[in-house]
Amino acid sequence: MSLEKRFKQFNAEVVAKKRYDAKSITYANAFMRLVLTRRLAEFLFSAIIIFGGHQLVLLNGFFSPIWPATGVALSAVFLRGNILLLGIFVGTFSSYVYNLYSWQISLYQALLFISFIFCCRQFSLKWIGPVTPLAKMSVLCKFIVLIILFSSIHISLMARILVQTYGGNISFFDWSTAVLGEINGILCLTPLCLVFDPFVPQRYFTRQEKRWWLSALGLILGHFLFFALTSEITTLILSVILLILLCAYAIHFGQIPLCATLFGISVVYLTGVLPTPHLFHQNASEQTVQMIFNLFTISIITSLILATAKQEQHYNLHA
Repeated sequence: MSLEKRFKQFNAEVVAKKRYDAKSITYANAFMRLVLTRRLAEFLFSAIIIFGGHQLVLLNGFFSPIWPATGVALSAVFLRGNILLLGIFVGTFSSYVYNLYSWQISLYQALLFISFIFCCRQFSLKWIGPVTPLAKMSVLCKFIVLIILFSSIHISLMARILVQTYGGNISFFDWSTAVLGEINGILCLTPLCLVFDPFVPQRYFTRQEKRWWLSALGLILGHFLFFALTSEITTLILSVILLILLCAYAIHFGQIPLCATLFGISVVYLTGVLPTPHLFHQNASEQTVQMIFNLFTISIITSLILATAKQEQHYNLHA
């Protein structure tokens, strides 16, 4: 090769390298902008959703059978990592301040809440491993035990802060209602977020699969009967009937339809404690309310166990 050709080749390589380096810088800058934009969107989304979820609880004085912010927060950190704790903290803190709590109480409660979410995730990953609560029975049972333990600790500490600040005392009814609400919030929302994987059959959400949609709608509408009943005994009987129907639904249709149905039922329970209907507090005694909430929690745990056992049996038979 002549000297002139070598020189031209050298110039071409230099020009190509410079172009490559220039493009690398451009691509790197574009990637960083994309990452920052995505992080900002995640921060805003988590803060707004947590704020709204806490409003539903705080407006009713922590009296709610479902704490949606807890389920959403735990789902978020499982799916996107601990970086979302900042948005969760801002949403929680803003909700307390908006409801006229002092900034000290708001700060303590927000820090306590994100500590609770962080510990639930870290201990789950350490004790259970990669967390997909409906993967198999052993994973689900460990997850439920861990959630019950940490929810009890979180509500106890939260109540202690409020009592030390405002005086008075927290009754067992108030404490147990809050614990059940937090457990229900997690078990109604978190499995729905974590049950999916890249190979979930799309048939669950096609128009041809109408049976579980219609059955789920019937179960959800059945829970609206609580609004029509005035007798405490009939309300308890309805709770038992709905428990049985939900368990039968779990056995027949399996995990994903059950999780979607639990989400819909949780909306009914949230509606029941809003200031206007105030279904579970004005129309029934504390004992009846406690029984309804206990039955609802039993319904959730039992149906999840039945659906997971059926799924695990299916995989074992086809292994």
